[in-house]
Amino acid sequence: MSLAQPLLRDAGYETSHNQLTQAERNVIYAIRDFELFREDFTIQVTRRYYDLVQLMRGLENSQAELKSRVFTTEQSIALFEVGDATEVDKLRSEREYLRVKNDVITQEASLRLAIDRFKILLGLPTSFPLRIRPEDPIYKDIPVSLESAVSAALHNRLDLLTAKDQFEDAQREVRVASNNLLPDLDFDATYRLTSTSGRTPLSPAFDENFYTIGLSLDLPFERVSERNAFRSALISMERSRRSLSLTEDNIVLEVRESIRRLRRVQATLDIRKREIDAAEREERAASYRFDEGEADNQDVSVAQAAVRRARNSYIADLVDFETSRVQLLRDLGILFIDQQGMWIEPGAESQSEPRSQSVSESQSVSESKP
Repeated sequence: MSLAQPLLRDAGYETSHNQLTQAERNVIYAIRDFELFREDFTIQVTRRYYDLVQLMRGLENSQAELKSRVFTTEQSIALFEVGDATEVDKLRSEREYLRVKNDVITQEASLRLAIDRFKILLGLPTSFPLRIRPEDPIYKDIPVSLESAVSAALHNRLDLLTAKDQFEDAQREVRVASNNLLPDLDFDATYRLTSTSGRTPLSPAFDENFYTIGLSLDLPFERVSERNAFRSALISMERSRRSLSLTEDNIVLEVRESIRRLRRVQATLDIRKREIDAAEREERAASYRFDEGEADNQDVSVAQAAVRRARNSYIADLVDFETSRVQLLRDLGILFIDQQGMWIEPGAESQSEPRSQSVSESQSVSESKP
């Protein structure tokens, strides 16, 4: 039996198990990176889905305006035939009808292209029979203060935890590199049992023993490579320190930006509702004046276009609010993804069951839902 124990260089658990410790921590980093990827991918799918909802609602608004244009055009032609409207009014009405019809055709093509791209994002072929059932985002107020949000993010963010652990790794590498500059002082012990080759069955199994105990000292005269490694470890530690500080600053900036964007969209949504109400009242007033012969169809066309713009702007801001809300949960580090790939609302049960019905497939493949 022999024992060799370093006392200076290569001594201690941290130095001898450095590679094992780093490998274990790399596994933790990989798990965190994968979880962050799941969060980012969930947000990406959510954003693309609500972009589809926005396109579908915009197409519905254009189709509704097209029906109004058809009625206005027929009414203008009838009034022109009886002499209550000019030819300019008739031609303007026909031109606006053709413009809206062209918008409907363009939006239908854009929607089909967006659905194909959504299929590719889900890992499905473009020929896959995927049906999108639009569900408008539900407006949810988030009463969160900036101070509590920043504190939660600095406590929960996985990327910040990784940056802190990597800084600890760099500090450990400095200590290991510093240990390599020490001289070699080893404690050696040996104990040996031997037996002769001509022993009888009744003789002792071992008839001789031998042991040695000693210290060996190796003074270094040349440590250029070790000194370079130590300096490199110091540089890496300072780089990790700056990276950690930068990560903290970026997290604070992301949280502040997310809260400001969320509050801005909240204020805009209230304005959009008032715009829709005002545009609809303007459309009714313009239609009444046109029926009474007090205005031409241009006022009706402008009012109908205003209604469509207001509705499209509202759904766009509603989608922006929902994606910003989910992004805020991610920035706070509280966006938890379940096994089905759906996020769990804070303080509530998993929302995967109702939300999974937003994207459905045909009857033949209704078992696997994205």
